[in-house]
Amino acid sequence: MPSEDDLADTTTKLTLQEDPKDGQLDADHFKEVIRHRHQAKDVTAEFSAHCKALSTGQLVKNDSFTLFESVYGLEMMDPKMDSGYVAPGESVESGFDTSKPLLPEEVLWIIDQLISCEMAWLRGWSLSQTLLLNVYIDALLVRPREKTSLPEFPGAREDCPWLHLVLKAYCVGAIIGADMINEFAISQGLHEDEDFITPTYGRDLLSDVSDVDWDGIISEALRYLESLERTTVVQALTYRISAQQKFLKFFATGRADWRVQLVYSRIIKATHSEGKEVEGIFEPKIQYKLSISTAPRPPVTLSFEDSIAEHEQMNTFFDVADNIVRYLQEYPSLYQAHVPHQTLLDVFGSSNPSPLSRAYLQFRLLSENSEEQTIAQTLTYQHFHPITSLREGILGPEIYLSKTGETLKPQELVDLSVNVIVPTVDALLRTLCQNRSRARRNLTNLLPEICELPRMLDTELQSTYLDPQGHTPDFPARRLESGEVQHLDHMKVLAPFLLQVSTLLQAVSFELEVFECHELGDMYMLFSSLSKNQSKHIKGTASRIHSSQTLSQSNEVIRKSIAQEVSLRLRQSEMLQAASYVAEALANLYHILTCTSLLPIPPQPTHPFPATPAQLTYRLRPFIPLNQLHLNHHGPNLDSLTNHRLRVQHQIQPLLELQQPAKANAKTTPQLPALLTSLVMKKLKPARQILRGKIEMDGEDGEEWKVLGKILEPALKWNADGGDEKREGGGGDGSISARGDGRASSVLKGEPAELYEVVRDIEGVCERLVEVSQSGERKAAEDGKGMIESLKERVQVEVPQRGKTRSSMWIVPGVQIK
Repeated sequence: MPSEDDLADTTTKLTLQEDPKDGQLDADHFKEVIRHRHQAKDVTAEFSAHCKALSTGQLVKNDSFTLFESVYGLEMMDPKMDSGYVAPGESVESGFDTSKPLLPEEVLWIIDQLISCEMAWLRGWSLSQTLLLNVYIDALLVRPREKTSLPEFPGAREDCPWLHLVLKAYCVGAIIGADMINEFAISQGLHEDEDFITPTYGRDLLSDVSDVDWDGIISEALRYLESLERTTVVQALTYRISAQQKFLKFFATGRADWRVQLVYSRIIKATHSEGKEVEGIFEPKIQYKLSISTAPRPPVTLSFEDSIAEHEQMNTFFDVADNIVRYLQEYPSLYQAHVPHQTLLDVFGSSNPSPLSRAYLQFRLLSENSEEQTIAQTLTYQHFHPITSLREGILGPEIYLSKTGETLKPQELVDLSVNVIVPTVDALLRTLCQNRSRARRNLTNLLPEICELPRMLDTELQSTYLDPQGHTPDFPARRLESGEVQHLDHMKVLAPFLLQVSTLLQAVSFELEVFECHELGDMYMLFSSLSKNQSKHIKGTASRIHSSQTLSQSNEVIRKSIAQEVSLRLRQSEMLQAASYVAEALANLYHILTCTSLLPIPPQPTHPFPATPAQLTYRLRPFIPLNQLHLNHHGPNLDSLTNHRLRVQHQIQPLLELQQPAKANAKTTPQLPALLTSLVMKKLKPARQILRGKIEMDGEDGEEWKVLGKILEPALKWNADGGDEKREGGGGDGSISARGDGRASSVLKGEPAELYEVVRDIEGVCERLVEVSQSGERKAAEDGKGMIESLKERVQVEVPQRGKTRSSMWIVPGVQIK
């Protein structure tokens, strides 16, 4: 039996050794390998014998043959795993003649298939399954060419200008477009997105071709088409190539009119029937020649109807993104605008835009505007600064250094703070432009960064304002009307921002159905706590602005502006308070349904922590920074949530005792109606009052939600037309998509009206349970059953799936009478 040392020696002899000096192969060893190349020796038996010397779990490796190479080698020659495997007798070449002359109708059909490939790639499939499998694209990429020059199809141009000029122009544009989109996606961080795949699998996508060259070949094709008779096919080809040229020019210039592109989308859709099918233009064998490290994947071609719908949707969301940016540039301040910027981006992200649409919005938000400021910088100047509000800082009490008494310019202090805060605002804007799952993860990571901002601001201020000797920091302060000296409290400024992000994180978690059924009670209570806390901080800020001496000393224009800001802050605070009441009522309802077993719980939860305390600790982990900064006045912590649940269970206990048959026969007032009234209906009463007041004051829709609906109307209508249903497994029958349903309802109805409908839904559930409970009391006594057992036989309670509720944020249980 060979020893392990013998095995290691044999393995070394069978691998190439590298020169440790220069990394090149040793010349003598290389010659030895070449000399023995034609003297191959079968070492199977030798290796089998050595394998017997290894115990279970024991591995042998060499510096030139690691575990990665050994495991990767298992896939070689396996047709299901090796994408480069060619079966015996099978040819690598497809046999399709790309030099064959084409009719204009055939060119039209091929271009439409390329559009389908492009849309499939932009929706998440890889280039190796879409564009790169087209035989015409492959012919241009594999043919030899001079550097920076354009490739050519085989054959002479004069033989078939439809192939060598028109189709070539579109194919070159498609390749250049893929390269530009890849660069754009990487620049916006989209290469990290789960919904978009950037690898090119060893193909050079004509990255060395200049803008002048690709624009020249496309313009030449357009001139050729314009010289022909204006038939339907010629016009259809002209529109397709023009649309592609304008799309590519966006990546070259950064400007585009997406409404024109929408017109092109509709024309392409109307003229598709003019094409003539060409068989064999997609060849899976092309994957043999690509540098793919994964298993072979089947080609993907969307139907033309789905592809042109994707094309139209992409241009729609591009246009909506432009509307959002124009709106934010017109109303940079959150409280000057009708709609908070976060709401705009949140609704856009939840409307299921394509990855490229989200990257485009991110590009517009983070690129410089006419004033050489990004949207993030503008928003930061308006909101996040060390003095509670920008208006209060510029117009409020004088700011000076606490030791020397030197007066500071408010703008100087604001500029210093903006430099610290802008990167975090950039990160928030990027997060809101990502897919919902990734947005949730990044919001979780963003909370600790926001909590670090006060410390970073303190460090920056102290390093800036040192005493003349440069030893002791001189901290900025201000003198209040009472004469009291107050040092700047950054947390008062950043607390609403931090709580806003926390509330959004919890709302996105509800939207993505992260929580189990039995967790909904605690999680809605957590959301109620966050909303109530955020409302408190916003109301406090409004009170400080209103009580500032500036309000009485300013001119009429400033007083009116400040009064409007205070009014809008108070409105936002009241809406958060109403949401807090609704969330608490919904939490209590779920606690009642869970404790009475009316809501069935899965026997094996899918979360990793089945025990309630450990599970709650896991759920609360992202909100630990709030506890550390003492922002948990209303209890987003384990003890408060547990105590609230125990209080509800204590009130439910008499009802549970009625399940015993002996007690069920007693003449006892039914407890369920009383519990629902005290724990749910009473919590909804103040929310109803707030929402009715907002609806009556603003009209049914509300002014700001009319603005939001106008900005996002194209995207919301797209979802309402059933565009998402086809992608997510539905029938595409025009029904509202799962993700777009709640958001469209929330925006088009207006937030107060939409939340008021949630209140009515919860009240309807309670009324139905009370009605069934009262009518079944006598029958339960006659049958000798407990009230809850009798109730469970008569009603069915379930948590509806996403899209079945009024809004994706509010998951109201459904009650059906059997």
